[in-house]
Amino acid sequence: MDPCPNWRGSSSSTSTSAPRTATATASAGTRGEMTLTVGLGPGVGFAVWTDAWITSGGVNESPVEYETDEGVTGEFPVGCEHPIEVVVGVLERFVEHGDRSSAVGWEPFSPAPHP
Repeated sequence: MDPCPNWRGSSSSTSTSAPRTATATASAGTRGEMTLTVGLGPGVGFAVWTDAWITSGGVNESPVEYETDEGVTGEFPVGCEHPIEVVVGVLERFVEHGDRSSAVGWEPFSPAPHP
């Protein structure tokens, strides 16, 4: 049985000059009442846990913009992006155990999409 049957995954990414803007599909997976949304950029990504926590302690020194699969662009905070390998580990933890990974830092987050 698929431990995360609602997971939708696809991504494409591009980057521009500073502040770097990564355009990607941010896909969400649901397990019970828990949701993990993952944004993937060029070699980096981030995760949002149940729309209240975002990965922290990462590599981006400026806020970054991601486009969600609904076509809405949102700005995400400094330090949210981690190398892809780390983000994959966060996703694996969620799929296998249904909880939040302790391999990254997390900080409170309130999504604020903008045009």
